[in-house]
Amino acid sequence: MCTKYTLSQSKEHLQQEYDAQIERKLSCQQAKTDDKNLAVITDNMAMATFDLQSVLQVPATDVAPLYYSRKLCMFNLTIYNMKPPNNGYCYCWMETEGKRGSNEVGTCLYRWLSSLPTTVQEAVLYSDTCGGQNRNQFIAALLLYAVQLYIKSFLNGDIRQWRWIACMQQLNVPRSSPQSILH
Repeated sequence: MCTKYTLSQSKEHLQQEYDAQIERKLSCQQAKTDDKNLAVITDNMAMATFDLQSVLQVPATDVAPLYYSRKLCMFNLTIYNMKPPNNGYCYCWMETEGKRGSNEVGTCLYRWLSSLPTTVQEAVLYSDTCGGQNRNQFIAALLLYAVQLYIKSFLNGDIRQWRWIACMQQLNVPRSSPQSILH
């Protein structure tokens, strides 16, 4: 939207849509900052961002014969923990092992969520809005599955707050109590 607005000759018809986009952007940035600040002071909360890096060509070289030969593509999903000590986790795979779709992203997210300490009772994830990789029904189903596992293991614990990511809202997944999700 920002590029479309910038390149447009007549900006009047796009002004309202542009203003709404900027408002959403500022709101998301503020929510991310608030979640990061809360995660820093809350012991039982994990907060992370994740994104799929650009495709890496392997091997990387400037030697002419090898430069023009067929190379393998390597994919890397990076999950960056926004809570100190701010660890980064790189999940890498080759094109022979998988593609760069929602199944692979979901597997990486599930592995990261599974590796969280048992003291973590709340996890907040932020990502871009790439529909083929992280904003779709498969990732929504994975996160719902993770929530169900979490509920089963912490059903007697204190569940403070539910955070529904944008793709859950976009897929019209209703907000519900922990008990109704289990049934």
